[in-house]
Amino acid sequence: MVLAIMAAGWAGQAWAEPQVRISTSGWNYGTVNEGEKLYYDIEFSNAGSSEMAVRSRVDCECLSITPETIKISSNKSSKFKVKFVTKGYTGKIDKYLYFQTNDPAHSAIILPVTGNILPAGLQPVENKKPEPESVKSMLVVKIVSALIFVFLIILILVKIKHGKSAAD
Repeated sequence: MVLAIMAAGWAGQAWAEPQVRISTSGWNYGTVNEGEKLYYDIEFSNAGSSEMAVRSRVDCECLSITPETIKISSNKSSKFKVKFVTKGYTGKIDKYLYFQTNDPAHSAIILPVTGNILPAGLQPVENKKPEPESVKSMLVVKIVSALIFVFLIILILVKIKHGKSAAD
């Protein structure tokens, strides 16, 4: 009888596993100036029935994650706070955040950190949307350019036709 209860207890534990859920698949911070400090929150949730442990690490000194380790109860959430110090970096940057969990289905998670860092003093342009007036102006310029091109083609065709008739 005691063995049957212990076996049932162990069988129940086999199903009691953490299940990780993450709020993001990566962090694209866009275009920023060199020297800026960027911040990002990543939320981890535990959809499983036992406590989940998550440990973090980074691939460079420019990134930091706090806290380093979190424990999340069943059906609860917690956040890691990521900081990226862009000082000393320019151009397209690809870094990674690494997480280890005790979720058997997702024991290792790698999230990319990507973006573009302009040298200090330059204004980022990638994240700015064009003003509606400038879009209209660009459209007018394109239409006028197309009309001028058509007019020149017609003018050339007329000259060619008159040139042939004078030769006849």
